[in-house]
Amino acid sequence: MSTRRHERWGGSWTEQKLEALEKYIRAYLRIMHINERARRFTKIYLDGFAGSGKRYTRKVKDKKPTQQEQELIPEVSTEVEREELREYMEGSVLRVLKVEEPAPFDRYIFIDTDPNETQKLQQISAQFLSRNIEVVTQDANTYIQNWCRQMEAFDRAVVFLDPFGLQVEWETIRAIAETGKIDCWLLIPLGVGLLRMLPHNNMISEQNQQILTRFFGTEQWQERFYQRSEALVLPFEEDVFRQDEYYRVDKSQIAQFIIERLRLVFPSEGVIKEPLVLRNSKNNPIYLFAFAAANPKGAPTAVKIAGDIIGRSQP
Repeated sequence: MSTRRHERWGGSWTEQKLEALEKYIRAYLRIMHINERARRFTKIYLDGFAGSGKRYTRKVKDKKPTQQEQELIPEVSTEVEREELREYMEGSVLRVLKVEEPAPFDRYIFIDTDPNETQKLQQISAQFLSRNIEVVTQDANTYIQNWCRQMEAFDRAVVFLDPFGLQVEWETIRAIAETGKIDCWLLIPLGVGLLRMLPHNNMISEQNQQILTRFFGTEQWQERFYQRSEALVLPFEEDVFRQDEYYRVDKSQIAQFIIERLRLVFPSEGVIKEPLVLRNSKNNPIYLFAFAAANPKGAPTAVKIAGDIIGRSQP
């Protein structure tokens, strides 16, 4: 399955996500401009799953979703939800490129695995000839891990990871954290990803187990999310009860486990305590929008700004 972010993806939760990102970028650029010492840094913006950079509306009433749409949006079960996902709004690429005050980034890097999508990104980049824009057709994990190792002393960056599913690898998160130079926004599929891969019977396919372990960087997720319980069953032909074991998914542990994992590699004060919960029109949680800052000195300030933006107070 392609890792590219679907161009028609959109909804009120998308607007929340993009608005939070844009507000943070404006605050980040303002601080980097006002602080005289910070002006010497090369400011870089990287989008690891940039897609075509733009979203648009497509009516879907009375139209059966294509096989590709079913693969990319497996959680969509109603026409209302599909319509919500395709409400028009600008994608992150255009939003970021249009931020000019007080000064834009020195470099922009947009990554996608799909050549068709990167071709569209090239077309968008052509509208901003004064910017230093690099469009990359490559797996985001491979590129980012190599790029992090090659960052120079005066490089500073904001990284936006907005995949369809659980394509982000833990080694990528670790590489970002180890730079000590990157602020990272990470979109984590909850109702549209994690919860659908965690059936209550604990019968997870080997492929999904590998995906989850690669995402979390550990196999501890299984014992953390699943709780073994016993149920009393009354047989039809016996006057005795039988105890059957079953499993249930403790959903409350997922967000906390993610935060704990991030705090293992980022500075302890560099991870937002409560990610932004993005919900669909039925008020079901579908994504978590997390933030982490790798610079030990700047992490508390960065987390406070991110927390204020998404309405999460930090200690």
